[in-house]
Amino acid sequence: MSYFIFPPGVKSVLVGLLAQKAEVKFDNKKITTDEIVCYVKELGYGCDLMDQSGQGENTVDLIVSFPTLVFLCT
Repeated sequence: MSYFIFPPGVKSVLVGLLAQKAEVKFDNKKITTDEIVCYVKELGYGCDLMDQSGQGENTVDLIVSFPTLVFLCT
């Protein structure tokens, strides 16, 4: 089982693996959307902000690309 430690200010994360999207609820007094994107990238995932219009306050939607696993047969 894997556990991620969220940076200060992130309240919750909902990830849709097949859709390659994530919704992050956060405290904008403690963390910015740019910092959230940087954190996800540091974990080894591709990450970009989706269009933020229509989102709730302190909620950001992200497009997340998951690392590709390559298996080599010998």
